[in-house]
Amino acid sequence: MSALPDPPRPANEDARKTLLGKRFAAALVDGLVCAVIIGTLGFWVHHALGSLGSALYILFKDGFSSGLMNGRSFGKMVFHLRPVRLSGGPMDLKASALRNWTLALPSFFSAIGAGTVFWLFSLIGAVVVIGEIVLVVTQAHGRRFGDQLADTEIRSELEKRG
Repeated sequence: MSALPDPPRPANEDARKTLLGKRFAAALVDGLVCAVIIGTLGFWVHHALGSLGSALYILFKDGFSSGLMNGRSFGKMVFHLRPVRLSGGPMDLKASALRNWTLALPSFFSAIGAGTVFWLFSLIGAVVVIGEIVLVVTQAHGRRFGDQLADTEIRSELEKRG
């Protein structure tokens, strides 16, 4: 993998709002990828396998350092976003898992099946994801808990470098 310079942080509030919109749009695209994984594996094999495949995509989506993705998810690629490690290191599978485990929880819980435990875990997963969304919107640089844990943040590749 070639070392790419880190994209800059948003320069002003308008740039921050644009970045926020792109992040949510990228998350929707990644959600569609998950729906395809769940639909394909869930329909042809078993629902639990589809949910597990979706959880693994979410967990490791920003960690593949070669090919089309190059350290970012499909949604981030489409919207020219990149997760950046503030330590300066490249995104890898470990950093991806650290930053995305909270978002993968609902899919992991969905693989469990049905019953009271499933609904309890689903509720916990939903609360955690909602908390992450609140952090993205309210934090100055949009760093959610997963970003803080992995020491990462999301930046636009299209902003002018200062």
